[in-house]
Amino acid sequence: MAQLSFLERQSGQEALHGVSKEMVESKHQIDAWLTDLDIHLQSAKHGSVYEAAEAIDSSYVRDRDFRLSFLRSNRYNAKAAAKQILNFFIVKLHLFGREKLAKEITFSDLDEDDKDCLKNGCMQILATTDRAGRQILFHLPGLRSFKMLENELRARFFLLMCLWNSEETQRKGFVYVTYAIGRFQDKTNGAGFLETTRLILAFPLFVAGIHECTDHPAQYVIGRAAIHIMPPSFRARFKVHLGSGQECQYILSTFGIPRQALPLSPDSSKPKFEEQLVWYDEYRQWEESGQINSENSAVLPIRPRANDVLFVYGQKMTNRGNDLFRALAKEKSEKYGLGSSQQKAEISDGIINEVKSAGGRFLKQDTSNGLWVEVTLDEIRHKLRQMFRNYRRARSLLEKSEPSHFTRAIVITNDQLHPNDVLFGTSLSRNNQGNLVLRQTVKDLSTEYDTATRIRKTQLNESIVEQIKTMGGRFLKQSSIDVNHWEEMADDIARSKIAKLFRNNRRSQSKKKDFQVDKDMQVERNGNGREDQDYSFFLQ
Repeated sequence: MAQLSFLERQSGQEALHGVSKEMVESKHQIDAWLTDLDIHLQSAKHGSVYEAAEAIDSSYVRDRDFRLSFLRSNRYNAKAAAKQILNFFIVKLHLFGREKLAKEITFSDLDEDDKDCLKNGCMQILATTDRAGRQILFHLPGLRSFKMLENELRARFFLLMCLWNSEETQRKGFVYVTYAIGRFQDKTNGAGFLETTRLILAFPLFVAGIHECTDHPAQYVIGRAAIHIMPPSFRARFKVHLGSGQECQYILSTFGIPRQALPLSPDSSKPKFEEQLVWYDEYRQWEESGQINSENSAVLPIRPRANDVLFVYGQKMTNRGNDLFRALAKEKSEKYGLGSSQQKAEISDGIINEVKSAGGRFLKQDTSNGLWVEVTLDEIRHKLRQMFRNYRRARSLLEKSEPSHFTRAIVITNDQLHPNDVLFGTSLSRNNQGNLVLRQTVKDLSTEYDTATRIRKTQLNESIVEQIKTMGGRFLKQSSIDVNHWEEMADDIARSKIAKLFRNNRRSQSKKKDFQVDKDMQVERNGNGREDQDYSFFLQ
């Protein structure tokens, strides 16, 4: 790491934590990159396997999307992309032979031993992405089982093709996690390590992060030593974690890899194969029905993720993505109703982009086969228009019926108050135990809240509500009729109150900083660091 420049380390850390700047591609830039790539290929291809593939089918190796994927993998470094293309065809020739060199590898190109390596769950593409919306390739070395090493390598080639066929993954990259803890330690003494490394490096996929988890000190030392022989661009994105299963899972969660997404039992002692077998059976059924062909062979059947927005006719989906989508639409509905046509379009596109930035997709279920397909942009906008109309009608009905913001009309008297209740509407509530706990919790979480995503902010608000309730507290508002009576607030109103507390806390901290800056400037003007002026007017 010390041999890397500051910018290289920073770029690696940003990729590792999923905070890299979004890649922007213009047609002019793409054309320039492709031209540069072709120049490098022409000068390096003589006598190579790439040249043999070009002689078999030039349209395959010159395909625009094919070449662009290598440029994305290398962050548009044409020279590095050309080198990777040459290596890709060397690996492909070794695993599948010359007759497959200029063809897409299909599911039927795998023999039964290759498919057994897919089914054993040793390496899985998880259905859930990381916090940045990137696919996770999860490796359990202790489950390795193969007749020949080439069987395992061909299976892994196919898995990488599944990732490769997603343009989103080409842009964002993927995260590779090796979990060698307890019974999941590699029993083959690392057989095929170099071959697997060569395979991954040859594929046109950006490896955004590599996490090696182990509970064996010797393996940890070896992993740390391996960092120094890696390509410089890889070093900052490679992490070795030493600890128990619980400790390593916690560490992974700090990098945006959710614990619940890992294919492990609650006690981390057993692997889970459900997702892998579902995915494998879908491919097997497609092959038997003749639906697999050279165009769709390696495209993963879409599996919904937590942050996806799911549209199912006649059903209200409770997916996290649906909750976010509804919350955004509800929040913007009043502004949408008052806006012009252009403003309405901007509001709709803003909601769509916010869901996508959280790693969500918009999916609907194909009624003919039950599979999930992505919804077009026009369909999403149409759905939003329907939602805005429904919110407008609901708001109109609520206004007519004078709705209550409270959960029930049960009157709570002063002598029925609990010490941990959170009271709103009276100055006496400031020293109530529940209010003190709430204010301290908001203060403790304010730094995380201010930089959190909208989903994370909602989760923090919900967790605080649950914390107060666990303590036996309630969120109460003073009755407008009798100051000695209280009414319990609905959870959504309580969450909005907590969100307002976070905002007020941020503004308060900002004012304090501004006051301190003004104070320091005044002291500097007075000279000698004396504070002989009255600054109380700043706080009035």
